[in-house]
Amino acid sequence: MAQLITPQSIGMNDLLKNINIYKNAVITGVAAGVATVCVDVANHAKVNHAFTNRTYNLENAIQPVPVKIIGTIIEGAVKDSMFYAYWVEFGTVKSAPYPYMSPAIEANKKNLHDTIEAAIARGKLAIKVI
Repeated sequence: MAQLITPQSIGMNDLLKNINIYKNAVITGVAAGVATVCVDVANHAKVNHAFTNRTYNLENAIQPVPVKIIGTIIEGAVKDSMFYAYWVEFGTVKSAPYPYMSPAIEANKKNLHDTIEAAIARGKLAIKVI
């Protein structure tokens, strides 16, 4: 009579723990990095704009939004709460556009990329080898 072979996985629990440690470390690191980059984008938009400031209302309304983490999705944003911000950024029929948010985002793309790469590298350091 033939014997049944029962496969065994040794160390599976340790592997799953390491995956969770890595995931949590990366998500935490990326979220912190995204928050920092959002502050950088807001500051860039406040300082480097083409429009003439008369009241500073538009400039003062540029603020980073708190980072949202939903599962493994990390969302960071910068908003301008003035109702006319869209018109300044993209222009109207009667006024030329004075982009300030788009250049700020473009200027910080590499910063975001480098921040995410660094968070992934730090996440690898969090794994415990048993």
